[in-house]
Amino acid sequence: MKQLASKVGEVLTVDMNVISNGTDDFHRAKVNLPADRPLVRVMTLSPEGCASIVLQVKYEKIARFCAHCGLMGHTHLECSTGEHEEEALQYGTCMMAPMETWRPGTTCVRDFSGPERGMTRP
Repeated sequence: MKQLASKVGEVLTVDMNVISNGTDDFHRAKVNLPADRPLVRVMTLSPEGCASIVLQVKYEKIARFCAHCGLMGHTHLECSTGEHEEEALQYGTCMMAPMETWRPGTTCVRDFSGPERGMTRP
């Protein structure tokens, strides 16, 4: 698990308990994300003797990020000319874990529901 998490960022902790949200099971890892690299959307797991498995990466409590380039700190409206076809955007809210699965304890979390995407209290 730590090896997989290291593909996303510098691993701080790994929770080996399986977490289920009713439709999927997942593991949680806390990582430092590199600000100069796009967010990781998927990773491939290749178990010995088995077909490769594509795993979707989900984030919780993350700063705003660009749906066009995947970098944190700006939105797609602020990226380059800001004129990007919505259907061509490769990053977005689909990368966010459902809020009910988020680990409690952070005083503020990012609200991705509205156009302003401000901070809200959980």
